[in-house]
Amino acid sequence: MSIITIQCRLTASVATRQHLWNLMAHSNTPLVSELMRIIPLQPDFENWRQASKIPAKAIRDLCASFRKDERFAGQPGRFYSSASTMVAYTYDAWFALQASRLRRLYGMRRWLEILQSDTEMLKLCGVSWESFQERARAILQTATDQIQAKQPTPQPARRGNKKQRKQSDKIVSRRRLVDRLFQLYNESPETLDRCAIVRLLKNGCTVPEQAEQPERYQRMLLAKQTGVSRIERELASRLPKGRDLTDENFLNALELLTYQIPTSTEEFAQWKSQLLREPNPLPYPVLYSGNLNLTWFVEEVPRGKSQKPKQQICVKLNGLAKHVLKVQCDARQHHYFQRFVQDWDIYNRGKGPISGSLLLLRTASILWKPVQQSRHRATGEPWSDHSLYLHCQIDTKLLTQEGIEEKRQKKLASAQSSEQTRHATPVQAARQQGSLDRLQRSAQHPIHLPSRTPYQGQPQIILGVSFNLKHPVTVAVVDVQSQEVVKYHSSRQLLSTTDPKTDQSHLPQQQMAQQQSHDHERHKALKKDHYAPYKEANLGAYLNQVLAKRVVDIAIQFRVSSIVLPDTKGLRDKLEAQLRAKAASKIVGSVAAQKRYARTASIRLHHWSYNQLAELIKNRAAKLGIPVEVVPGLVADSPQATARDVVFSAYYRRQSASK
Repeated sequence: MSIITIQCRLTASVATRQHLWNLMAHSNTPLVSELMRIIPLQPDFENWRQASKIPAKAIRDLCASFRKDERFAGQPGRFYSSASTMVAYTYDAWFALQASRLRRLYGMRRWLEILQSDTEMLKLCGVSWESFQERARAILQTATDQIQAKQPTPQPARRGNKKQRKQSDKIVSRRRLVDRLFQLYNESPETLDRCAIVRLLKNGCTVPEQAEQPERYQRMLLAKQTGVSRIERELASRLPKGRDLTDENFLNALELLTYQIPTSTEEFAQWKSQLLREPNPLPYPVLYSGNLNLTWFVEEVPRGKSQKPKQQICVKLNGLAKHVLKVQCDARQHHYFQRFVQDWDIYNRGKGPISGSLLLLRTASILWKPVQQSRHRATGEPWSDHSLYLHCQIDTKLLTQEGIEEKRQKKLASAQSSEQTRHATPVQAARQQGSLDRLQRSAQHPIHLPSRTPYQGQPQIILGVSFNLKHPVTVAVVDVQSQEVVKYHSSRQLLSTTDPKTDQSHLPQQQMAQQQSHDHERHKALKKDHYAPYKEANLGAYLNQVLAKRVVDIAIQFRVSSIVLPDTKGLRDKLEAQLRAKAASKIVGSVAAQKRYARTASIRLHHWSYNQLAELIKNRAAKLGIPVEVVPGLVADSPQATARDVVFSAYYRRQSASK
């Protein structure tokens, strides 16, 4: 599904804003925090932890037990459902994060168990350097031949010289090669074979002619050891906790640090971090999981005798029907909310001549954000110092006639098959029949929608993207049949254009200069115990938007069949571990100097949001119907090689799935 999120600000009377703030801050948020507190105390929590899932019924039952509690009573039913959903989302994310950390920890420990220097392996094998090298080349050739035998035979390349075509025929997915080498390591009983495989893995599945430098081995070893230590600390992290809007946790930490004496440096650092941790002062959002929980309508607002009344879009929330909220949005998003009104008006006619599954709106949530206006003066009333926002998720496929019909046919086939196979009760059968009737009546959609030809790319052309510290984004357009790279684009090439009005190549340098200047100002302010809220005015977000647009433009230009992105999970940890290992190898004997070096080098790492860039590429591609694939992150010698390798990784995964 092509899901994107749009947002708008909601305006209402002071009484309505105050009522919503009291419900969300004084009732709903404490309920979510209390649920998060008592879930680890349940007798089945260890079973849930091992299964990485908390049953939804268990959370609903716990939430229902608090309905009669005076602290949480008086909320609409949707608010209780939202609290259960929020807790489920939080623990699902925590379980997934812990499982990912465990997998990475297992892989790193496994690598540390077999990792040895070339000198140690030569002594262990008792062979000459030439024999060791020859055995490594033989194993590499065997693994490559085995992988190529399972790959589809590529068509002869039509472009490039003879040397390029010969090299392109030997391209093998590095991840598949690494997996095969690890498999051979586990299967081989010979010490020489195992040591040769370790040498191949250390050098990126290649056999360098020169012997290994001791400094390089120590740097590699330190990087993995640092990564293991970091993951172990993260696994020992606390369980999810709710938001404290009363500053009770801060006061307890202050009292503890004031009147108690820590028994160790680690305990003091833990107390200090609790005291310095900046709490989230905003209440939890309220989630509306269905698209029928919001009532949309238009109010006419008079504007004078000579002008037509203003058509003001309004919305009412389920459980708060007495409170009217007015939609204030950007002109570029106004047509989405107009469509919400049209959909609701049509659906509301006798439970709808169209199915609810064909409505543009999928889910929604309301949340508070601080007022961003520079002229605003704090009043001391949180409902006046914060603005209420509505976030809506929409399916972009339902914006066109073709998308509506495609969705209707899928739902119709699913409903018909379920009606034939399931043994439904009379009530369920009547419900299924009603759904079928609405889907069949929706053949002639009452709303006139634009027509758009579905995107059709060339199946053999794939665009790969790589993220790197020095080069934020690099693009490779690859022909997988001829196994040739058609075009490379670096970040600077993506931002540069021949038109001075659209050329944005200066943005990275401008952002870096602003970050350095603001870092210096923050440092001076902190030395004086002042708070310095210096920001880059969303320049980083704008730069990511420009890069995402240029990446999708390249995809359209070459008519690619899909865009392949590397998984950003663990990317920052890998880069930071490399930086710390480099610091340890360059500065020997001074831990403080190593930390200063690594901290200075990692500033740029934390100033770039790779996740935001990846999501922007996904959203922009989804609007145009371009498929996006995500593959595990790869490490290569250069950003260009990484972008190329992610393409072949996705391509070979397709081939394996089709068999």
